[in-house]
Amino acid sequence: MSNLSNVSSPRAQRLPQISTWHGRRRWQPYAWLRQADDPAVLRHLEAENAHTSALTADTADLAGQILAEIRGRDAGDHFSAPEFSRDRRGRDWWHYSQTLADQPYPRYFRRPASSRADGPELAGEGSELLLDGNLEAAGHDFCALGDLALSPDGDRLAWTVDWSGQERYELRLRPLDRVGPDHVELTDLGQIAWLDDDHLLYTRLDDSWRPYQVWRHRLGQPSTADQLLWHETDEAFWLDLDASSDQAWLIVTAASKRTSQSWLVSRTEPAADLIECGPRRTGQETCLDVAGPIIFFLHNRRRADFDLAWAEVARPDQWHDSILGLPGQRLLGVDLLADWLVLSWRRDGLLGLSLYPRQGASLGQPRELAQPDRLANLTACPDDWFESDHLMITSQTYTAPIQVDDLDLAGDRQRPVHRDPVGPDPAGRPFAAQDYLAERLWVEAPDGQAVPVSCLRRADRPIDGSGPGLLYVYGAYEICLEPEFSLSRLSLLDRGFVVAYAHVRGGGELGHDWYEQARLGRKATTFSDLVACAEGLIATGLVDPARLGLRGFSAGGLAVGASLNLAPQLFRAAHVGVGFVDPLTTMLDPSLPLTVTEYDEWGDPALDPQIYQAMAAYAPSENVQATAYPAILATASWNDSRVSYAEPATWVQALRQGARQPPDRPILLRTDLVGGHGGPSDRFQAWAEEAAELAWLIEQLTARE
Repeated sequence: MSNLSNVSSPRAQRLPQISTWHGRRRWQPYAWLRQADDPAVLRHLEAENAHTSALTADTADLAGQILAEIRGRDAGDHFSAPEFSRDRRGRDWWHYSQTLADQPYPRYFRRPASSRADGPELAGEGSELLLDGNLEAAGHDFCALGDLALSPDGDRLAWTVDWSGQERYELRLRPLDRVGPDHVELTDLGQIAWLDDDHLLYTRLDDSWRPYQVWRHRLGQPSTADQLLWHETDEAFWLDLDASSDQAWLIVTAASKRTSQSWLVSRTEPAADLIECGPRRTGQETCLDVAGPIIFFLHNRRRADFDLAWAEVARPDQWHDSILGLPGQRLLGVDLLADWLVLSWRRDGLLGLSLYPRQGASLGQPRELAQPDRLANLTACPDDWFESDHLMITSQTYTAPIQVDDLDLAGDRQRPVHRDPVGPDPAGRPFAAQDYLAERLWVEAPDGQAVPVSCLRRADRPIDGSGPGLLYVYGAYEICLEPEFSLSRLSLLDRGFVVAYAHVRGGGELGHDWYEQARLGRKATTFSDLVACAEGLIATGLVDPARLGLRGFSAGGLAVGASLNLAPQLFRAAHVGVGFVDPLTTMLDPSLPLTVTEYDEWGDPALDPQIYQAMAAYAPSENVQATAYPAILATASWNDSRVSYAEPATWVQALRQGARQPPDRPILLRTDLVGGHGGPSDRFQAWAEEAAELAWLIEQLTARE
């Protein structure tokens, strides 16, 4: 590790800005960092980047090794899992993408399907290139595709693209019988969806990045002639578009964090008005799908973990019970085919699927699909053809890559059709899933609650309290850290790391109440859970107490930052990516994207003094302790529309001002001046960033004091 004792870090100018909230004075010396149009801000971030580059130069070789490992394990050219569809003209297709080893973006194809029962036939003669992401990205530093949609007759392709990283999309459109897009003046879009062959629906974003309007566009007409179908005036609600399984409707949903309402738009009568599917009731959440004359609603009217009801399309407000959820089972989603209903759920923190034969609203006895592994991520992908009797089942685990099986629902036959390839390690040894172990550890939180932790390691890695470990966290929005395979994680496991995932409260792993226990004024529960998880890893001997790292992104960055203030001595290093680490400043500014729509998650500190007090007590930037912290790497994105680059920039300055760091534990900031919230759009650049971050963590966590 480099000698850091003589390296000075950039110090932002302290310009006092004082405000008063609920009788409390608040001093913000770094508020000026939020002024993106101030040239001094960019100069400061560039100085931070140069400083970080200098202090991480000695990890460049290791970062290069890890990048080579990721690229080698990516296994060259490969295809995505196939998806089947039938267009309105009766033509059958397989859709897939292909990613070439030397290209950063995928290419999207379709190929005529000779028979659904025979399974997919990919590549080769007859495949039609729909869109080449590499051509779209040419000449742009950033290029992210949003929606990619074929018209119902299969003759036109519409797609949206973001060239800034700010998630404001532009519509592109072209007939498939010629090259080159039609010019359509539609920008600042959220989603698009085909209504029929001549009409598109789209959502438009307001100044705070909220999808707040639904418009209908007729092809060949100027956008000035578009018709507004819905304007959502409540700033807590976002609009969403989806198609019903029977393809007869588009579904418009307005949703806040805790309330939702939906409407149907006929695809056979594109000029018809919206059909309301029940009134908006505060606290009531629903998601729906349509099968002919029947609407199925997943809802929380009676049970926080959701039940299933049905209604007739002609009487959408008259609901009838269909499936009542079991205690301890969180119902997650419904997919419909002509003769089947597929119910996804979570039980004991694990995902599952149940298949119901269906006649109208009547459901037969369910069949629960077997899990390929106890810690598995099992999802269903029905054909984009309502009459199909096949279902694609996708599974992956922490130790095995994505596998897709084709399930014949009528014949109960299942066969593998796709598996993501994994290349050999740097020594040429083929990947073997059995070389790795994934286990579930339960730790006790301060209030006695048992909290699950998923722990991964090599099968030959001893549990003797001597090895390094890295703990991941998210813990918000009822979002779960699902079992997922990762190529880059192998580079940690093969170096003797234990990699663990803390399923803390605030997530949804153990049902809706698991989320509610760490929301609003109870948010601090997330952080005490995380500290308990770290202590549990150490107590069981999985990790050397002097070599434990912590990592979190976005809202997970808040969990990291707050937990470091609670127990900085537990960790040797931490990486926070696009971290929500200055939450009080953000939530006091209703003009920002991450404010009004987030009140249901964090509360409104401007109006509620108790929320203000709770947030002020856990906000990472405002509670730095005068003690030694772990080495910290904070990463941000200049064009991030969700979490401002200024949050990690402010946090880093507060840490440098208040913490008492030894010279071998630097506090670093790196800002991507091109990417958005998800980082670079180019997969090679994303891999390079991941490799650099892992190299830094490895150096810190394997260094001997």
